[in-house]
Amino acid sequence: MIDVKSLPSHSSRMLIQAAKPTLFSVTARPELIVSLIFANLMSERLWSLAHRISKSAKGSFPNGDIADRMLAIQKFVNGRFYHARPLEFGRIWGLHERENITDPEDLEANDYAMGILSRGFEHRMETVEWAPMLLEFLKMGLFPEYVYPTVDIILEHGPLLGHLPSKPLGMTSCADECILIASLALALRCCRLDDIVFLGSPFHYSLFLFPKGSEGFWFNAKRELFDARGWASLHGHGSAADVHRAFEDRMLIFDRIITPRGYCIFPKREATLPREEISGLLERMNRFLGMQLETGDSVPRISVENADRFLPSLEGCESGEEFARRMQDLAEERGDPLALASFYTARRLDVSDPGIYVSAAVTGYRTLLRSAEVLETGDAVSMVREVPERRSVFGESGRIALPDEVFLFNTANDNERVLSLHALLMLSTSFTVSEKADLTIDQSHDAWRVRFLDAEWSGSDL
Repeated sequence: MIDVKSLPSHSSRMLIQAAKPTLFSVTARPELIVSLIFANLMSERLWSLAHRISKSAKGSFPNGDIADRMLAIQKFVNGRFYHARPLEFGRIWGLHERENITDPEDLEANDYAMGILSRGFEHRMETVEWAPMLLEFLKMGLFPEYVYPTVDIILEHGPLLGHLPSKPLGMTSCADECILIASLALALRCCRLDDIVFLGSPFHYSLFLFPKGSEGFWFNAKRELFDARGWASLHGHGSAADVHRAFEDRMLIFDRIITPRGYCIFPKREATLPREEISGLLERMNRFLGMQLETGDSVPRISVENADRFLPSLEGCESGEEFARRMQDLAEERGDPLALASFYTARRLDVSDPGIYVSAAVTGYRTLLRSAEVLETGDAVSMVREVPERRSVFGESGRIALPDEVFLFNTANDNERVLSLHALLMLSTSFTVSEKADLTIDQSHDAWRVRFLDAEWSGSDL
């Protein structure tokens, strides 16, 4: 394990969201998309998937035609991962509820995202069977919770999907697929970080990759992959209206571009990219698509420029731990907040403030529902003890699962059991505020402990 405890601290609110990115937190903080890519590249399971694709591509790597390599990635992700419907995400992760939001910035991001989602499903009323139900949810300030996980959690869904004929490796949303494809393309040396552009909105995400020497590739999540020639032939080199119709069929709404160097949200005229870089990215995508992307005033009034953001090199990198060392160097040398956040997205324990995970743990809907059954301390202790397996979903990698993941996958190591007990007690309405003031979790040693009402538990007790 590397040691990142000495790295500078940044906004705890941002780090809590980085530890569990969701559709709504990513709406407010688009850079968390990039934090997920970095966290994936810290995972040995991501590199194992990349090796699997390379091996199955029968000689296309590392020097094969770039289009063949992109197609190998798209075919693997499309064929081996299950694209879940919104209500399935609600069943697994619960509901995002507007009425529970107290922070003004979070409330603004919620209403902005719900407005875009409502527009999207209103346009899809005739073609998407569940659109009417989701519109009713949105009117009530509700939406299925889309948690954007790292590759490790995506893959952990695989055993739960064994009843499906395709026997998928895991479960994904469109954003998950774009993040996973970008991560794999980087690990397989198909592109550099500077070649990545996400185009999308809270309603749907797609991914452009512009490797050197190519006209580019467009992934409509995992379902479709186009190079420039393939995209042009799709609509028969037709009129501007034909091109726009083909684009709108796939990308009904887009409000942002996101790159590893920054982002731009067009309707808000908000950006962390230099203006000339935004113009250059739009020009590349317009040339690829054969149409003008309608961004309104594409020059933002507000621009907090990240022109000096230094990106880690993947040259010669062959493992998650090697990439983590490069990210550590970046965070130490540059004090880059996104580099730091990626360690929390990866859920590593060698961070300066593991208490971030305590705060993230109480945001889980599944754990909240469980806590309603906690009438006394023993109920919470029993719930944790009933988790049958004693391994972490992250294996022995020194990373931590949150309680929602513990109760979904029915497995937890000692520290995850302590964290889950703490979250259940904190969320239970059976204890008073003064009683909860006595609730503490000691994370200062390798073996965590929770104390409450003159009692104490370690992971081995649970």
